[in-house]
Amino acid sequence: MTLAGEAGSLLRIEEEIRLAIVKAHALARKQSALKQKEMFADNEPRGAQQLEFDLHGMTDDAFWTEAEQRIYDALEAYAEQAENGGGFQRRLFAADAAQGFAFIDLCRKRYDVVVMNPPFGEFSLSFRDIASAQFAGGSNDIITAFVERGAQLKASSGLIGAISSRSVFYAPTSANWRKEVIRPEGSTVFVELGGGVLDEVMVEVCMYVLGGNVRGPSLFVRPKNTEGEFALTNLCNDGGAKIYLIPLNTFDTLQGMPILR
Repeated sequence: MTLAGEAGSLLRIEEEIRLAIVKAHALARKQSALKQKEMFADNEPRGAQQLEFDLHGMTDDAFWTEAEQRIYDALEAYAEQAENGGGFQRRLFAADAAQGFAFIDLCRKRYDVVVMNPPFGEFSLSFRDIASAQFAGGSNDIITAFVERGAQLKASSGLIGAISSRSVFYAPTSANWRKEVIRPEGSTVFVELGGGVLDEVMVEVCMYVLGGNVRGPSLFVRPKNTEGEFALTNLCNDGGAKIYLIPLNTFDTLQGMPILR
């Protein structure tokens, strides 16, 4: 969680939690297994007793739900204590921990729609190596990581809606991301908007919707005037935009699979 402030939902904390839950569940099952009693009671270690926490048939999700509630209860009790004048510090700790678990809970859910305006450019230095190892786009542009993360957070039939820099859809450094993320997700629409759309940001942008198990061709929209507010206005006017229906697999034949030029 030390990188949560910088990486946010890119941290994939639910994967770490899932593995921890599986390990904890296996350990708890082992600890709660029935134990053969010794023939002579004197051989029993002092204070030995059968564990009461029965995990038989409990799923990992159910195990986590119960464990999470126990942690919240423990934090609340901890915060209410005021030993040695440390009550205020205890409450701060409990509040921070509760926020951490709320963040984990958000990352464990799956959503019908994920909407974003992701940042672009380089990762923070502290997260760059992790991003390079975990994401298909590596650490070349943070946009690719946000879109890939959106694909992980949405439901299997869910959609991703985004407005971002268009460079990742043709840059050679993002070729692997286009093949491993964009191509499998599929797209319903790409809309090019050009420059001057985002306030005080000198970058050409596009809007797009990914996912939804699209089988047919994708809709590509390019306004005839792709500059700032004129691009948006032209989209609403008859004849103000060029419209193309192109299957995404058409771009497979191009080296690096550039989708926009």
